[in-house]
Amino acid sequence: MSWDSAGMVMSFFPVAAAVAVPAPAPTAAPIAAPLPPPAIAPMAAPAPLPPPIMTQLRFS
Repeated sequence: MSWDSAGMVMSFFPVAAAVAVPAPAPTAAPIAAPLPPPAIAPMAAPAPLPPPIMTQLRFS
């Protein structure tokens, strides 16, 4: 390709202008997209700590 003095692109090979042809209309409904994977449940909070051991009751 080369450019002429007007800045127009010139091809070294003769190229016929293509006729614009619209795309054919779809014949069927579009394919449904797959569902996303299920969401992961949020992590549960750890169990609370047991109450402290009362030493005066443990050794009696």
